[in-house]
Amino acid sequence: MNKESFLPTYENLGEKYKRVLHQKQRIGKIYYRRRRVALSLLSVITFGLVFSCVSLYKSYASEPQSKKVTAQTKNLKHIKHVTGQTSAVKNLTATTPQVQFNNLVYHPVDKPTTKTIHLGKAKPSNQSTYNPHIPMPKAQQEYLYKLCKKRGLDYKKTLALIHHESRFNPNELNSTNDYGLFQINQKNHLHLAKVLHTDNSAFNPYININWGTYMLSNLYKTWGSKGLTGAKLDKAVWSSYNEGIEGYRHNGEATRYITQMGESISFINHCFYL
Repeated sequence: MNKESFLPTYENLGEKYKRVLHQKQRIGKIYYRRRRVALSLLSVITFGLVFSCVSLYKSYASEPQSKKVTAQTKNLKHIKHVTGQTSAVKNLTATTPQVQFNNLVYHPVDKPTTKTIHLGKAKPSNQSTYNPHIPMPKAQQEYLYKLCKKRGLDYKKTLALIHHESRFNPNELNSTNDYGLFQINQKNHLHLAKVLHTDNSAFNPYININWGTYMLSNLYKTWGSKGLTGAKLDKAVWSSYNEGIEGYRHNGEATRYITQMGESISFINHCFYL
């Protein structure tokens, strides 16, 4: 007998099993149709989203530049620029403002400006002399500002030198016997005390400020009389302050010290923008 005759077929099944099989086939067809409908709807939604994104991008790209900066102009109308301008911002198409000092470029953080600031030509601020963001007591800041004005020094650059030399620590003492805020070497203490009629106390912040600004002023006068101005004058003064006048004449610019001074100026400038 043929073995296939024993296998169940559609005709051999009872009516109950026929109905179950028919119902499963019907459910399968319904599921397949619903899946096709769901995939069709998903395709339509995806196409719509892509089309909307492309349309928005094209409309933004074709929008005039003046309309794009309208919101920025409204937010910046109240700002008084460091250049003295009180009118609204005239040029907002420039990128992040840059602060240039010598050959170094720094980026102030908080307040925007549309004009490059050349720190080499900066003058001491005529506004409040005290800045709470600088870790130096108010009385010492005012005393330093007074001496800078008296001796023709740039206040911010002098603050930057103190920041680089001692991080505003009046008790700083390094391995080469440099003392106080300006890190004045011990071999100069007695001479400065006699010339300026002060006590020989380098850790006294006021005496140290007096000595340090006196030394800086003399260096600016020395190299200014040689015809140096601007950035070249600053580099000569800082190199001489770091390695002495003879050391500067023999070794040239103290490039590392000048770079570090640039970083300190960036810090001071940031403090005045806060």
